[in-house]
Amino acid sequence: MPETSQFILLGLSAVFGSVGGALGAYVAIRADLAGLKAVAEMHGKSLDRAHIRIDNLQGSL
Repeated sequence: MPETSQFILLGLSAVFGSVGGALGAYVAIRADLAGLKAVAEMHGKSLDRAHIRIDNLQGSL
């Protein structure tokens, strides 16, 4: 019987280790996507400002 309980504990530790690794990868990917979204929004605002400046320059010519 002790061998069975050790086998079960080893199996559970492998499952929990896999779940922990997957959770860590998920969190890392979410953090990367959040960073990319912030950069994309910043570039979008910069493009909007650039278009406004170009329009203002064309209006003054």
